[in-house]
Amino acid sequence: MGVDGIAAGRTLLSYRNIQAGMCLHYVWQAYKAHGASVSGSWPTAYAAWLSTPGKHPGDRNPPAGVPVWWGRRNGDGGTPNDRAGDVVISLGGGRVACTDYPGWSQTGSCTIAERERQIGRPYLGWTETILGYPIDQAQPASGGNATPFPQEDNMAFDAEEKKHLDIIAENIVLAVAARLPMHVWGYQIDAQTPDGRNAGVKYPAAGFIASTSATALAARTDISKISAGAVDVPSLAAELRDALAPDIVKALGTALLNG
Repeated sequence: MGVDGIAAGRTLLSYRNIQAGMCLHYVWQAYKAHGASVSGSWPTAYAAWLSTPGKHPGDRNPPAGVPVWWGRRNGDGGTPNDRAGDVVISLGGGRVACTDYPGWSQTGSCTIAERERQIGRPYLGWTETILGYPIDQAQPASGGNATPFPQEDNMAFDAEEKKHLDIIAENIVLAVAARLPMHVWGYQIDAQTPDGRNAGVKYPAAGFIASTSATALAARTDISKISAGAVDVPSLAAELRDALAPDIVKALGTALLNG
């Protein structure tokens, strides 16, 4: 009998004020809380992927409860953070529970594609075990897909709402891009802990822009009004683009100066 992977996903989402850049630690703690145990240690998520049996390389339809993995940026080159990889827990239905989402030191849920855009790493696949410890997966019904993880209120966007939010987010990111030279997106920034200390890891400016845009968007957007048709989406996109992009660029400049 394996560990309850669905329960591990819920546990990961319950963590608050986590240390940035520690995806493997918190994912393992979530599984460990429900009985997983192994001997040994792995310095990075990528190293853990290499050691974990039961791989499904490239499969973008992981069942709920299993770990989902990303690899190294820039191959064997780049910074230690580039070579670290990433791991999250599948919630089923194409969504994952992850660390440092929507911002640093937070946990949240998103789609596999959204996580990939955020971290800029190559997708590796999912595994049936966590470091060799078996996982009880959500089993598919007859002729169907695996039962998805129950959706929380703050992630229950329907397709139309998601489309609207994507339009707004794209406007914000494009506006930020228009104010920055392209090479700035690859600059490395020191991650900060919630109390303002250096977390000892770096991440690219592109990740800072994406996470800051997501946080600002969530704070300024009333999804219920969008759903009710009470908001003109193009106008709201333009308003948030003009209001938020300068602040995000300013915050990025401060982060670079302090890095």
